[in-house]
Amino acid sequence: MISPDVAAHQPEEEGYFRGRWAFTEPDTRDVCGRELARILASDAVPYMVRLLDRSTLLEETRVNPNGEPVRLRGRPMTEILLRIDDDPVEMVAGLVDEAEAAAVFPPFVAWARRRLARRAAEES
Repeated sequence: MISPDVAAHQPEEEGYFRGRWAFTEPDTRDVCGRELARILASDAVPYMVRLLDRSTLLEETRVNPNGEPVRLRGRPMTEILLRIDDDPVEMVAGLVDEAEAAAVFPPFVAWARRRLARRAAEES
């Protein structure tokens, strides 16, 4: 999110510091605060709220506007975390098998297997 000129650290620049929010004097503090609140309320928060839905978040991790996947962890962990509670147990178990074969963090794989076993028991 690029800050507007009234709140930009270096409003005349197009580089890295252009996007930083800043105020240089006490009278610009309120202007900066109002602009930040306006942009958060109109753009950032509505965008973030839609990511509270797991399926939407999963789609966002698969593709982003820059053309690359965005994931905190690798694909197997991301997919498992976002699908473990809602997708069919067999489908997620296949992802867990894939994660184990790829030597993904063993405690995570163990946790996923326990959670899937509990879901399977509850569903039967």
